[in-house]
Amino acid sequence: MGIYLLYRRSELAGAARRMGKMMLRFGLSPAIANRHDPATKAVMNTVRNQCRTCRSEGHCEQWLCDEVKGGNDFCPNATTFALLSAPDASNPYSGQHI
Repeated sequence: MGIYLLYRRSELAGAARRMGKMMLRFGLSPAIANRHDPATKAVMNTVRNQCRTCRSEGHCEQWLCDEVKGGNDFCPNATTFALLSAPDASNPYSGQHI
């Protein structure tokens, strides 16, 4: 059981690291993930869960390190991050860019 917990912690840490890097690629501050307002919490919980259960971890790692070319359409959160980073006066996250 101890080995599984270590493995799971490592897996979750990797997902969090990749999520933060992907947010940076979109020009978003990873600090958004720690906001406590209900709407942001709901969005970020969904984003986290999608990242944690993503089956493209290896491709994501390579893409984030510029080892593979092309878009990030493999990412289940790409659309959400694009919407969050859109420069729009009605977008509550537009001021959260890095």
